[in-house]
Amino acid sequence: HSLDQWITANGCAQPPEVVQLPDAAADGMTVTRKTWGGGKDGAEVVLIEITGGGHTWPGREPPLEILGASTKDISANDLMWEFFQKHARKAADAKPEAKPPTAAKPDTEVTLDVKGAKRRAIVVNAPADAAKRPAVLVLHGGMGSAEVMRANSGFDAVAKKNGFMVVYAEGTRFGPAGEARHAWNTGFLLRQQVQDADDFAYFDTLIDTLVRDHRADPARIYMTGGSNGGMMTFVYAVARPQRLAAIAPVVATMFTFDNVPAVPLPVLIINGAKDEEVPLGGGMSRNAIVRRAQEAPYKPLKDVVQFWVRANKSQAEPKVASVGTVTTTTYEAGPGGTVTEFVVDSAGGHGWPGSKSRRDGNAPIASFSGAERVWEFFQRHARQPGAPAGK
Repeated sequence: HSLDQWITANGCAQPPEVVQLPDAAADGMTVTRKTWGGGKDGAEVVLIEITGGGHTWPGREPPLEILGASTKDISANDLMWEFFQKHARKAADAKPEAKPPTAAKPDTEVTLDVKGAKRRAIVVNAPADAAKRPAVLVLHGGMGSAEVMRANSGFDAVAKKNGFMVVYAEGTRFGPAGEARHAWNTGFLLRQQVQDADDFAYFDTLIDTLVRDHRADPARIYMTGGSNGGMMTFVYAVARPQRLAAIAPVVATMFTFDNVPAVPLPVLIINGAKDEEVPLGGGMSRNAIVRRAQEAPYKPLKDVVQFWVRANKSQAEPKVASVGTVTTTTYEAGPGGTVTEFVVDSAGGHGWPGSKSRRDGNAPIASFSGAERVWEFFQRHARQPGAPAGK
C-alpha cells in the first residue's frame, strides 16, 4: 500500500491524528484529515479523505459532470500551500535555521461572494511585504476567462518587471458544463448569457478585497480590458470614476452617453482601423455572431473620444503623432481636468495588441504590446486624496 510505504519511509509515528473537518458548504460531503507526524527531520504524511467526492479538484467546479462532485469545504490550492510552506530540504551539514515569517502569497485565486453569486479573480505579483503596490485589473473579452486573458495579454512579465500586481478579473460563466465561457454585463451585449449579473458590485467587492487583503494601493487602481472587457471598463469607469486612477479600453467602444463620470479620469483608448467586430465607425458588428448578441449599435469611436474629452475637461485641440501604422491623438489636460488619449493602428484588427491571430482574415495590432503600452500610460497617473484622477 503506497500510504504505508510513505509512513515507513518517513519514519512517522502510529496511529495518526484524525480530524473531522466541518461541512461548511453543507454539500453532503465529509472531509477527514489524517496526519502521521514525528518523522525524520520533521517529515509527515497527511491524507485528506473526501467522502462523497469525485475525481475532481477540491474547491473548484468539476469540468465535467461525469467526474463526480467537488467539495467546497476545502481548497486544494490552500491546503497544499499550507503544507508546502512548512517544509524545506536542509543541506546535510547545515544548522537548523529559524523559520522565517510567513509571507503573503504573490500569486493566488481570490474568491468573492457577490450578492449570493460566487465570483473569482486571479492575482499575480502581489507584494510579499508590507509595501503597497499598484494594481491593474485586466478584463477578458466575451467568451473568455481569467486564465485565457492571462495567457494572451503578456501582463505577467510587465507586472513583474515594473513592480505592480496584475489582477485578471472574470465575468459571469455561461454555456455547457466544462467550457470556460464568461462575459461582462455592459447592458447591451450578451445579455441572454449574463442575465442580471451585477458587475458593479463585483468590481466594488474586488477592489475592496485587493486593498484590504493584498495591499493594493487605493490611489493606483487601474482598469483595462479587451473587446467585451474594454466595454465593461468604459461602463464601470463612467459609474465609478472615483475608484480608479486611469483606464485603458482596448478594441472596444461604448453603447450610450446617457451618464457622465462625476470626476475626470485619465483614459487611453486603443483600436484597430481594420477591426470588423468593433468598427471605428460604430453601428452593428460585422461579425454575425457578435451582431446577434448585440442589443444596440456601437457608438462611433470619434464620438466616444469626444465624450471623454468633454468629461475629462481635456483641451479641445489635440496633439497628433504618427509612427508607422500607429497614430496617437492626445488631448492634454485642461484646467481642472485630465488627459484623453486615442491610439489607432491602421493595420490592426480585433484582438489584444501583440497577441496571435485566432482566425483567418483578422490580425490583431502587431506594432506594439498591449500590456506594455497600457502600463506606460498608467504609470504616469495616480489619484491623490480629494483630487480627480491624474492630478
